[in-house]
Amino acid sequence: MDKVLNHIRNLRAEAESLLKNGNRHDGDDEAHCGVEKSIDCSNCGGDRWVLKLRQKAGFWRSKPLVVLSLFDGIGGVWAALENLGIPFIGYSCEVNADAMKVTQRNYCSVRHLGDIHRLKKADIKEKIDLVVGGFPCQDLSSMGARLGLHGSRSRLFFEMLRVIKTFSPTWFLAENVASMSWVDREEISKHLSTTPLEIDSQNFSPCKRRRLYWSNIPYPKTCPRIGDNEATSIQSVVQGGASLAKKNMCVLSSNGLQGATKALMELVYDFRIDKPRYINVVEVEQMMGYPPHYTNVKFDDQKPKAKIQRRRETEIKEGGVDRNTRWRLLGNSFSVPVISFLLSPLLDADIRDQTRKYHLPASVREADCSVMSPGEIWAMYNIHQRPNWYVQIVSRSGERFDLNVNERGKKGSRLPLRIECRFLELTKPYEAGQLDLWSTIRGCGLYTVSEGIEVQGSWVAFSHQVTSLLKVDHGLIFIYPAKGEVWSVYDSGTESRYLVYVLESSVNTKKAKLRVPGKEGFSARCRLLQKKIELDLYRIIDKELVYTDLGVFSFRAPYHFHGEGDVLKIELSVKDRERGAQIDGLKRKRLSRHFESDDEDFLDMDIGDEFGAMPIAIGNITSEPLANGESKSESILTVVTKRDEERLVQPKEDAIRGHLEPLKLKPAPRRSSRSTAGLRSTPYTP
Repeated sequence: MDKVLNHIRNLRAEAESLLKNGNRHDGDDEAHCGVEKSIDCSNCGGDRWVLKLRQKAGFWRSKPLVVLSLFDGIGGVWAALENLGIPFIGYSCEVNADAMKVTQRNYCSVRHLGDIHRLKKADIKEKIDLVVGGFPCQDLSSMGARLGLHGSRSRLFFEMLRVIKTFSPTWFLAENVASMSWVDREEISKHLSTTPLEIDSQNFSPCKRRRLYWSNIPYPKTCPRIGDNEATSIQSVVQGGASLAKKNMCVLSSNGLQGATKALMELVYDFRIDKPRYINVVEVEQMMGYPPHYTNVKFDDQKPKAKIQRRRETEIKEGGVDRNTRWRLLGNSFSVPVISFLLSPLLDADIRDQTRKYHLPASVREADCSVMSPGEIWAMYNIHQRPNWYVQIVSRSGERFDLNVNERGKKGSRLPLRIECRFLELTKPYEAGQLDLWSTIRGCGLYTVSEGIEVQGSWVAFSHQVTSLLKVDHGLIFIYPAKGEVWSVYDSGTESRYLVYVLESSVNTKKAKLRVPGKEGFSARCRLLQKKIELDLYRIIDKELVYTDLGVFSFRAPYHFHGEGDVLKIELSVKDRERGAQIDGLKRKRLSRHFESDDEDFLDMDIGDEFGAMPIAIGNITSEPLANGESKSESILTVVTKRDEERLVQPKEDAIRGHLEPLKLKPAPRRSSRSTAGLRSTPYTP
């Protein structure tokens, strides 16, 4: 243990020697007003990579950044900017008085503007360079009611959207939990016109914290390999003892309390009392990237409302400061090293000089913003779990679209989801050579919109919105791969598929109207994707490929970035989304009685044995005639496990829910209507 402590002391001494600015005194109650000074990175653990970035970038020669921090909390963004040595003029929107007091003590130059609802253009005279905000996650987290982005608290995202629209900053950075549903992730990405990056803070610090980040700042291409470094272990923040684990679970606002049995903080054997204890609040501050005693503030109301028993930890004498409040504020804050990582590209003067355009909705009113709107084209999973069935949305109602229910925040009173749509069918020239006209190999070409209206009642059937399309004459729609998308390419020689990332593509609109396959003037330059050891993770490699044949592109695969800008987490089938929903349900059932936290991702578990297998959807279509001669079909979906797989091969002997007809899974020729119910449980690989 002495060797470990000596090693940590050496690391701290080395970091202190690299810092050109003065350090902050631990426990100093005076306000720290010098925005150009740096946090003592030696107390944050594993921040030598930040110092190297600062040395490489040299002195900051630009003017200070004008930064607006929404839902500011205890000022994590200011700590990150200070960590990077980036001077700033700060504005804060926050309504929690305790959090504001912490920020005012540590960064007295930051101007507080209060409630985001009241923020208007005239409140800030300067041109805003950067807007940062981690909007409330209670309706998105699996620990909450899962009301979604339009829930009563998480709907503040639309206020953030309004602020970005109002102030038109050069850059923005938004943050929220990684466990949100794919539908909410899709909607946020749609409104911010960017793909998120998923990061777990344990790669930078001693504690776990999975988050999604949306930004128009270029994502760093490489992540510092410090996750296994002793400087990012719990031991690096423990004083007078030995940590009994290397990493801590996610820091929550409630996991320092007795009774929170599912959110254990790791044990420390304290040499001073010669017995084990749990990590204390000062050590948590350092795990989150703050200096010791950062939240050591005397709050206005220190009278306990109820008797709360804390887990055993070393008593910390800090003038009677409420540790429960400190713990709650830390549990709802940013991980400072992660924010430093995401903002680090701004150290590069060339990046600061570039203008990265972003597109926001024409109207940012919540009532006008939706993940799915009438007229849009969406991809659905076919019976082989390939998302190359396409539909045009006619109408949608219920669930997240029922804003009146969302305002009351009652999930049980919501109307069921109902999405009316029309399927797209390949035109005759483009379906030539396809063995199965119901589930074609190709996912690009010229499509016609069918007349019949069908109804879907579940999100599980949908994959993503199709945005790379051309609307040509006579209502025809031409779908093709576009820049920034991931597509599965089919090789007829080996009868296999591989994935590519599209760098750029082009189509001749006039030639596309001619309906001649191979003569569309199509060209795409792509990068090959290489699968990593981790599940569903792929790296963009340097190998470039050029395609002129549209027919080899089979389907587009939804993805988001993971850890760094060249690694993608790709969803290849519906099974992952449905499995995630069942995990979330299990978490809520087990943990809801223990916490009132905003977080949930501390629980790492494998429920494969508990659920038996990946879920599959089964069902049937019933049709009814409409007054105008068209037909409407109902798609009924049921989730079962692999234990019920025999019911699919013997549907007549084991009727499903009694009122459903037997399901036919074999390939079929073109039909007037399709059922999303044919999704198989067999994992599909590209």
